[in-house]
Amino acid sequence: MPVTFTNLYDRDAGLDVDYYLNTHMPLVQRLLGPEVMISWKIWKLPGDSPFSYEGEVVWGSLEAREAALKSKEGLQCIADLQNFVKKPAMVLLREPVGEGPGKP
Repeated sequence: MPVTFTNLYDRDAGLDVDYYLNTHMPLVQRLLGPEVMISWKIWKLPGDSPFSYEGEVVWGSLEAREAALKSKEGLQCIADLQNFVKKPAMVLLREPVGEGPGKP
């Protein structure tokens, strides 16, 4: 069952969005594959937020994410973090508990 994680980047994290969009996420997709990492999005947050960006990653399952991050390819993805962010994101597992009508 797919799971969604939210990554919140502090204002002082120094996130290089260009690198994240054009290098890191394509690397993760290529190394881990679409069955493990289903999709991702990133949003810029308003100036009054304590966070500068919010990322969302949908993984194939919690087990697939955990196994992928321990693999040689996953460790390569983790090592790449130093190339675009000074401070790690706050990572939260999101579990849906309700939904309204319509599509976002």
